[in-house]
Amino acid sequence: MDPSSETVFAYEEAQEAAAAPSRVPAVRATPYRHEEAAGPLGPAATPAETAYRALPTPTTSFVGREVELEEVSALLEDPGCRLLSLTGPGGVGKTRLALAAACRQAQERGVEVAFVPLEAVVSPEGVLPAIASALGVGSAAGADPWEAIRRRVSDTGLLVVVDNFEQVVEAAPVLARLLEVGSGLKLLVTTRERLGLEAEWTYLVGGLDYPADDVPFAELERYAAVRLLVERARRVRPGYRLIEDDLPHLRRLFALTQGLPLAIELVAAWLRAVPLATLVAELELDPGGITAANADARQRHESVRAVFEQSWSRLTDAERQVMRRLSVFAGPVAPEAAAYVAGANRTVLAALVDKSLLRLTSDGRYDRHPLLLAFARERLAARPEEQRAVLERHSAYYLRFLRERTDRVKGPRPALVQREIEAEVTDILAAVRRAAERGANAELIAFMQLLELELGYFQAHGHDDETLDLLSRAAEAAVATGALEVARDLRGRVGDAYGVHRGDPRRALAEYEAAIELAHRTGDRGREAVLTSMAGAMRDQVSAGSGREALDRALALATESGDAVALSIVYEHRAFVVARSGDLEGARELYVRSRETVEHVTDPEAVHPFELTRRRFFATINVGHIDHAVGRFDDALAARNAALGLARQAGNQIWEAMAHLELGEMLVGAGREGEALEHLRLALDLSVANHVSSLIERLERLAGRHGHDLGT
Repeated sequence: MDPSSETVFAYEEAQEAAAAPSRVPAVRATPYRHEEAAGPLGPAATPAETAYRALPTPTTSFVGREVELEEVSALLEDPGCRLLSLTGPGGVGKTRLALAAACRQAQERGVEVAFVPLEAVVSPEGVLPAIASALGVGSAAGADPWEAIRRRVSDTGLLVVVDNFEQVVEAAPVLARLLEVGSGLKLLVTTRERLGLEAEWTYLVGGLDYPADDVPFAELERYAAVRLLVERARRVRPGYRLIEDDLPHLRRLFALTQGLPLAIELVAAWLRAVPLATLVAELELDPGGITAANADARQRHESVRAVFEQSWSRLTDAERQVMRRLSVFAGPVAPEAAAYVAGANRTVLAALVDKSLLRLTSDGRYDRHPLLLAFARERLAARPEEQRAVLERHSAYYLRFLRERTDRVKGPRPALVQREIEAEVTDILAAVRRAAERGANAELIAFMQLLELELGYFQAHGHDDETLDLLSRAAEAAVATGALEVARDLRGRVGDAYGVHRGDPRRALAEYEAAIELAHRTGDRGREAVLTSMAGAMRDQVSAGSGREALDRALALATESGDAVALSIVYEHRAFVVARSGDLEGARELYVRSRETVEHVTDPEAVHPFELTRRRFFATINVGHIDHAVGRFDDALAARNAALGLARQAGNQIWEAMAHLELGEMLVGAGREGEALEHLRLALDLSVANHVSSLIERLERLAGRHGHDLGT
């Protein structure tokens, strides 16, 4: 059997160590052992006796891994750690790290080292003879190999590096018994799969460190993944160097490879004849398709695909099924999502983590390497019926996930709900896109109705071009399916995005006009009034005074409708336009009417209490703005304190933060520094706790202008 990918690359990566500076000394071709005076490890052995302790001779430089080498070395020096497994996916560099760590133990601590390669061992029964051979005791006919190993090892200090154990993991009990032979023996094992032994300590080997997208070109070679690419490219193309135009291609390369040495080396080997941009494009199109360029490349490391095929072949049917089904997820997967969509139970998920195919993130989710994810997606695509069913469950899961949060978002901690959605938004949007692409109108409408209208996710996080396109497509689908109320409200929200957030009143006006027509068709005079009012405000922005007719029509519609919330909103829009014209007292009167309109509405069946409190809170805040602007300080202070009381009554910490900020700002202006700082610090604490970045930025700007320390 050919050596594993990480074994072969380990040998190649270390060859240049003698010629290139490195924190890791080159591994000598001669055996490592201490001198007689070095400690209680026994008398010096003859060359014949020590020959078995030779490590493989590397052929390339050892790049990066400074932190990992220190951590592994520290574990090997821990008296309690006698069996250390370096785990991780194929091609990640486990063997190379093990060799470097063994080399350090030999050179710096005088530890004797033996190397047991298992690439040629095809069954668990072959493990013990391989160990005996590496230890130089052979296996004479009829002899007990354990007795021979015991005599050789005894209690002397010896580090045995056992490479590629995943293919014979059933032989793990052999390692457990080996530890019993001598107290001075330690084992360093490289394996894609955890051994499951009581004595086992595990160290997960990840990819090389690689630059984030915001790292400037001049700092790229601080990262080991970049250095590996350049060094290996120079072996086939002397003088190769990166140029600034390579930056976007490098970012794409590292997003795909995540520092996986095998993938980086395969790309580097082709740079002698193929541009980096082309290679990255090929890798994106076929993540496992780039093959080794060397004539002596071994079959098991000829491509990333070959490495993943090896791991795939060792999975059970249940594990393969879960890996295929998890491939529908675009991001890390929560355990409950894995159970619902992929039918994954705790046992299977744990087995896949143990086999280095899933990794458990710090927030308790299951993630996969992007190249492995692409490979699993290929396997799922080969089963169209299974793929269709799993995609349906994926969409169903996230629709249920969103529906379960519609009530909570109107409660005291809406920011917590928004954070929960943010954690899943990659997969939610993937489901939305699929619904739009395949014309699944019911799903598309349901997703956008939940995200935009019921949960306010896009309002909180902004509307990018894709979001606005999806909202528009959902509105069109809603019209086509007769869901005119949903279409109306989605069109109105698109208008809000353009008019309020993007400052494009002309585009907003077109959206509002479409929404008004839908409102008229549904006979909802309250919604028609609100949309007409917004259209009037947009017209006024395009041309001062031109929105008056629409505003008057909106007021008449709202009054006729008997909808208190609609009338409150229409008064607020009218106040905004009047304030822009310079009539602040007239605007204040309208804000007061807006608040009074909902003051005595008590029927929760007619209007949700959250909406009533929201209207009162913002009307009160706006009254405070006007009072402060015209110099009525005490009235402004009273209004903002009243708004703070409403926020506390509702238990809404974001509103509370806004009220504290408003109070702090006006008190700073009045020279009441002590009171101001108390409010501003409370505002900052609440904003940080609820991740309200807009308020945090506003507070930081205010603190910077006045030289205040808010404890940021």
